[in-house]
Amino acid sequence: MGFQVERRKTGTESWNEVAFIDGKGTTTEKSRYSFRDRGLSAGKYEYRIKQVDFDGQFEYSRVVEVEVGVPTEFTLEQNYPNPFNPSTTITYSLPERADVTIKIFNSLGEFISVLVSETKDAGYYKVEFDASKLASGTYIYQMTSVGSNNNFVDTKKMIFIK
Repeated sequence: MGFQVERRKTGTESWNEVAFIDGKGTTTEKSRYSFRDRGLSAGKYEYRIKQVDFDGQFEYSRVVEVEVGVPTEFTLEQNYPNPFNPSTTITYSLPERADVTIKIFNSLGEFISVLVSETKDAGYYKVEFDASKLASGTYIYQMTSVGSNNNFVDTKKMIFIK
């Protein structure tokens, strides 16, 4: 049926489901699956896969440890999915502690909302944008970061389709 991806911070007890990837059914053909975990803070994480069969039986993979390092530069990624309905994810990274603001504007440049306005440590982050109360159209998101060594500003477009 599919694969449940589970993650926990190294040294903690509880596992959290972070994704479910649909399987390709019973087949003798080779199949490839992939998963990318975004928006994690620096640190060590453990992952395991729970293979779930159609009859409800399951089996766990071996545990794999991954170390997420500190980013080397400020980045603002393209939102995903794009186009979206009604919500989308925006990811960004900080190489140092910084005051971060992410604002949303409509295509006329009119302010819509603030998604993030706080001081963040160096690391990888993600934020969800819910546009369910807005009209379809093109929106702009802008990140401004002020760190002790660098300032950063970047802007990207996203498309909301109801």
